[in-house]
Amino acid sequence: MILWQNYYLIKSSIDVRFGDLLKSSNYESLVGQLMNKSEVVFPHGYVHQEEQSSGQCDYIDSITGEKFDAKLPLSRKDGKQIGSNKGNVGNFSKIMYQEAAEFRFHPEHMASHDSLVKDLSLYKIMKDLIAKTKPDEHVVFFIPYPIVIDFTGFPLSGAVDILKAIYRLLNKEFEFGEKQIYAIYVAYDKKVVLRNLGKDKREYIEFDELKRFVDYEVTTLTNQ
Repeated sequence: MILWQNYYLIKSSIDVRFGDLLKSSNYESLVGQLMNKSEVVFPHGYVHQEEQSSGQCDYIDSITGEKFDAKLPLSRKDGKQIGSNKGNVGNFSKIMYQEAAEFRFHPEHMASHDSLVKDLSLYKIMKDLIAKTKPDEHVVFFIPYPIVIDFTGFPLSGAVDILKAIYRLLNKEFEFGEKQIYAIYVAYDKKVVLRNLGKDKREYIEFDELKRFVDYEVTTLTNQ
């Protein structure tokens, strides 16, 4: 399926098992593997909490004891539709990706900019999920598609994409303080990006496990 066609042509190949990826036991496992492969964004070892019946977090930093909670930014309605085989996973990915691709940041219009961010589906979902976490829990958003233009060596210093814009507004509303917000998503070169949204620290990791559920092909359109 073609997700987007502008300066880049982005096609997705979604396995029938993609619905299984939405189960917390599966995506939490992938997130934990990525955190433990990291050397920069997540520099320590992270232990998955098997027992969560009383609302425990998903991971504990083995050195500092800090807590981390993994979140998949889907609404409850979207998750039920995709998991029930009645929903079209490809169409959902296309809608969410196009919202991100069409987003533009205009620093000269900050007031109206905030109102535009508040209308984004991704902003609403992330806000709702963060509100459900405890103050001492860091949040790791797992986004299994290439939500922003990003690849190894891409000059993103100072840039404001949809994730940075959403983080800035959420920080105004929640005043995160020491609470860190992370995003894990697919890069245009098929690596997986681990990113601290507050510090804008990034790391690019080869990770074939995700390709069992979904894969992407990105082509530059030189005639645009």
